[in-house]
Amino acid sequence: MGCAAVSAGILALGFRMAMVRWLCGRLEETAAVARAIGAGDLKRRAPRYDSKELDDLAMAVNRMADGIAAQIRTITEQKTQLETVLNSMREGVLVIDKKCRITAVNRAMRDIFPDAEQAVGRSPLEVILSPELQQACEETVACTAGRQASRSFQIEPMRDKVYDVTMTRLRSVDDASGEDCLGAVAVFHDISPLTRLERVRRDFVANVSHELRTPLTSIKGYAETLLLGMEEEGGNGQGDMPAQGGAASARKNFLEIILKHANHMTKMVNDLLHLARLESGERQFEFRMVNAAEAFSQAYKECLHLAETSGLAVRNLLPAEGVAVHADQTRLVQVFRNLLENAFKYGAPSVLDAGSPGSPGLPGKPGATGEGPRGEVCVYCQERGGDVVFSIKDQGPGIPRADRERVFERFYRVEKHRQKHKAGSSGLGLAIVRHIVEKSRGAIWVESPVEDGHGTIFSFTLPKAPPAHDE
Repeated sequence: MGCAAVSAGILALGFRMAMVRWLCGRLEETAAVARAIGAGDLKRRAPRYDSKELDDLAMAVNRMADGIAAQIRTITEQKTQLETVLNSMREGVLVIDKKCRITAVNRAMRDIFPDAEQAVGRSPLEVILSPELQQACEETVACTAGRQASRSFQIEPMRDKVYDVTMTRLRSVDDASGEDCLGAVAVFHDISPLTRLERVRRDFVANVSHELRTPLTSIKGYAETLLLGMEEEGGNGQGDMPAQGGAASARKNFLEIILKHANHMTKMVNDLLHLARLESGERQFEFRMVNAAEAFSQAYKECLHLAETSGLAVRNLLPAEGVAVHADQTRLVQVFRNLLENAFKYGAPSVLDAGSPGSPGLPGKPGATGEGPRGEVCVYCQERGGDVVFSIKDQGPGIPRADRERVFERFYRVEKHRQKHKAGSSGLGLAIVRHIVEKSRGAIWVESPVEDGHGTIFSFTLPKAPPAHDE
């Protein structure tokens, strides 16, 4: 009886120990699954068990894993959507943390500022050379009472590149006081075109008011003088003949000045109207086969007086047999005329480079009356693929690098303080040339200096005329 009891006790103890080991094994297996899920392995799942309690625990772990996986999928999808939205924006986006360090940038930001490619972890000033931006970032993330949560300002980190920056503070969802700052987001809007338009508008107002006021003042003054002289002559009688001859000469001189300024005003108004019509498309182009050599000759005849006054010789290297291009005859003449006028007005060499007045003339048209040419304007062309490249080269002082991109803007003048003596220019000639060339499916550009720090070459392309049987 005693032996049986002892044997039963031993068997029971062994059974209990086996059960404990089995339970520990199942619990360790479930714990391993939970640890794997916690480590990021969301595909791991606990197995089903015969024991209700263990099975409930395993299913709870599996449901937790399913919930975590679903939340991560949602977060991943939202992150992907946000990245897609940010990368599709034209505006640059910069995200900084509460320590004023960059945490993220979008694709547009990397395109605008190449250094932003490796921007994460750096301060804004290390990427964008703008103290104003750095100061705004520091003030925005400071979360000091009274600081604005959003601000807008403009920066110009590069020449002729202006950005309107909107910066907004980031704060946690449960932050009611607004003092728990997570960082800030800055959005960069490129307003460079608007800034250039505003600059053109200001130049327009300034130039037009100046250009109109000066001739109007002359017209008014000389007209009043003529009127007063006529009144004095009427009150004093005929007077002696020499006095009458002197008065007549003075009146003639005054009238010539009035006519000169009136012509200047008329040219400026006509150029303004012509440019407006080009931009609006009011007048259509009549494209056909045009002999560019004939168009150039016609343009030269129209500005022959200016050529003789400038003292510059013209060397025409266009082929004698002509150059056939697909263009509008009238507009092509205007392109050549405007470029020639520009060369005659600003293309003369400086006093030190021009030589003495009696120096021998250059090949081409004669210079000023009684003097050898002070320099030359050279016109030539070359074929390039399906286009013809025309170039007009002068020997003037050249155009500074900073002004080259703006010479085709309306009313823009290079070194305005040096050009005050150049009369008769509306400031619209090159702008008109650019519009005509671009509407003729061509391109125009300027190269300067050409050699020894002097000279300018204006070049433009036009399509070659198709063979006669293709028209």
